[in-house]
Amino acid sequence: MKCPEGLQWSTKLLRCEWPENSDCFKCPKENDENNPNGLYANPDDCTKFFQCAHGYAYLMNCPEGLQWSTKLLRCEWPENSDCGAKH
Repeated sequence: MKCPEGLQWSTKLLRCEWPENSDCFKCPKENDENNPNGLYANPDDCTKFFQCAHGYAYLMNCPEGLQWSTKLLRCEWPENSDCGAKH
């Protein structure tokens, strides 16, 4: 599923929000000192996630057959992943 036009997914609030209230794209902007460290869902691909550290975003892959779970902050089997519910 996709958020309505003009809204972005918030991994913190677990719902679609206006961009200024969403944390969706804070991480993927590289070399931004305002980015918080942590793990973030990739809104375009359930098999990948972002790991942010010191202002840099690193695109990471889940092991084959697994999907990112925002709730558990780790890769999980698809039946245990909440990823598909967000995109």
